Amino acid sequence: MGIVVVGYAIGPVILARCLGDLPGLPVVTAGLVVTTLIYLPLVLLSGGFPSSRPSGDVLVAVAVLTVVCTASSFLLLFALIGELGPVRATTIVYLNPVVAVVAGAAFLNEKVTAWTLLGFVLVLAGSYLVNGSGREPVSSEQISAEPVSAEAIAEPLADRSNGRSPVAG
Repeated sequence: MGIVVVGYAIGPVILARCLGDLPGLPVVTAGLVVTTLIYLPLVLLSGGFPSSRPSGDVLVAVAVLTVVCTASSFLLLFALIGELGPVRATTIVYLNPVVAVVAGAAFLNEKVTAWTLLGFVLVLAGSYLVNGSGREPVSSEQISAEPVSAEAIAEPLADRSNGRSPVAG
């Protein structure tokens, strides 16, 4: 569990510093392939295969979870990363245990303990601290960039307003 927590903590930093200029799909694909290669020997050595063939319903459920849930969540994560950056976007992952515990309590009558509630508070506090400011810091490139002219801003607007520029009198 500790290794997973450390991985979740340093993953966004690696993504931001080393892989930030790469498109998301190949990065995630490479990550899934590496993860598969790491887990495959563990499954083979531990006898992790099912003792009998899963039913058709189980195979369909796994396929739907894989295609619909996983693929859509990655697409949403890519959109969040594009909007917020990798470090802030991945804080959504920390809310997964909260959803799992609430669903377990609601549908499976699992107990919610004081330690669970304390964990919720810590997760929410950490997410707030990462996302709380609502503003990205200004980089030195943004500060030293040359100013944009009014004409450069007005060109796309003029195209949408039948050739009349809202900036020009």
